[in-house]
Amino acid sequence: MLTDKGEAMYRLYVDYKEKSGWWNADGDFTLEDFVGLWIYFESRSSSRETWEAQGKLIASAIAQNLYVGGWNEASGGSLNAVLNFLGSWKDGKSGLGAGPGSESIQMEALYSRLDDAQGFMKELGQAALHPKTLNYDRDKGPSIWGNIKGAEDIDVSPKNFGPARDSVYYKNGSFVIFSIEQYNYWSLTVDMSLTYSAH
Repeated sequence: MLTDKGEAMYRLYVDYKEKSGWWNADGDFTLEDFVGLWIYFESRSSSRETWEAQGKLIASAIAQNLYVGGWNEASGGSLNAVLNFLGSWKDGKSGLGAGPGSESIQMEALYSRLDDAQGFMKELGQAALHPKTLNYDRDKGPSIWGNIKGAEDIDVSPKNFGPARDSVYYKNGSFVIFSIEQYNYWSLTVDMSLTYSAH
């Protein structure tokens, strides 16, 4: 059963499916494509390398939440479960909620720093809904992301990113991806309130 927010995500999915644009230029727009589009905009960055890294980790975090669980119970990859999960997250910086008719969404393919915007979108959606690997310890897999106010107080070098309790899966500026265990560790000393985005 869809929640109210899941229903809103379903209507948004249908809007993107029915409106022509770069996201469905191949004539199809699946649930995987919609999830990939959501991640595409959620992970957007001025650097291609950063954008791709953030996108792939957000896809992993979505898979972790759906199939293993995070703060929520695992709900699986059904249409309702996926849309309810996406609906439970705020559409912070992505702008996807503006709808397929918005100029920023329509013009994305022209201004994208990615060579193949639609291909990257599809790759992200497949990774989120059909993951090749998962961390079956609910507390240790990547499952929480967002732009936090105290990110500068998380002193972890990129070479140490990973599952360790006193690390993070990823950090770039104020954007951080955590496991539950990492979030709980850092929340003792860091302002974890969000600048925007995330759960």
